[in-house]
Amino acid sequence: MIRRRRARRKHLIKLAESWPEGMPFANPRLLRAKPAKTVLAVDSGRGPIVASFIGPESLDQRPEGVAAAHTLLTERLPAGSVPALIAYIEDAGLVITELVRGQTAADMIRRDTAHAEQGITAAAQWLSQLHNLVDRPDARHDTSGRVRAALIGASPTMSAEVSRLAKELTGVPVRHVKFHNDYKPDNLVIAGDRICAIDFRNTRYRPPNVDAAQFLTRAAIYALSVRDAGPVNRIGLPRSVTEPFDAAYGSPISTEPLTELYVLTNILLAEIKRASRPAIRRALLNRKGRHGRGLLALLSSVEATLPPQSTG
Repeated sequence: MIRRRRARRKHLIKLAESWPEGMPFANPRLLRAKPAKTVLAVDSGRGPIVASFIGPESLDQRPEGVAAAHTLLTERLPAGSVPALIAYIEDAGLVITELVRGQTAADMIRRDTAHAEQGITAAAQWLSQLHNLVDRPDARHDTSGRVRAALIGASPTMSAEVSRLAKELTGVPVRHVKFHNDYKPDNLVIAGDRICAIDFRNTRYRPPNVDAAQFLTRAAIYALSVRDAGPVNRIGLPRSVTEPFDAAYGSPISTEPLTELYVLTNILLAEIKRASRPAIRRALLNRKGRHGRGLLALLSSVEATLPPQSTG
């Protein structure tokens, strides 16, 4: 709490020093306070806005890249698909954008199955538009470091399937597209007919499966935190998540081996992040509230669905 107050005070001073002339602001609220990124919501003459200070500690975001992504996507995607870029102050590492109000896909997924399907469908439609903006030539995509990290303490069943998928994909060229880099249900805001993605991370080029797997993993965790899985797919994801996503995306991307590999490693890496000692991970996850329970339920679903000791 003290650290958050200090961060708020420090960045309010920085915000006042960096703020564009002629744009009065008031009522700042601290949304995030981390060394890599501090975010404030502010009331201004342009309406509610978000002021993001992106520090040199950030590994996957640069202020100039975030500003460029907003500019590019504003030009190329349907109106309202991204928050309006209001200002970029290079010296301060400050990006100022519109604050988009509405319900997130995460809210909808946790609400009930009907709203969950609407949120998942909207998310897949938005992502399909992004991924179809630009295609680069197919190229190899190295997952070796990610796989090594994910296999630390993994169960034999998970370890065998991840290893099999990684071996199958080694050296295989895959499609590369513009990608969001943090595409989770929390970062898609739905307000009436408007579907808007927020919190870009430079939108570099990667396989589309990275975004799809990120969304599917989180959507499954959120769904399983409030309801039973029901029917599941080959790797244990609820079909209530994968089927509307694939239908709206326009292809069965959830069934592609690279998506499956990223989903499984997402689960394992999230588990490690929340409890580093394998012997007590599951007990700790039970104490992590709704998100931890959803992650534990997804992990259990995956392990119950995959063939035991699968070696391919």
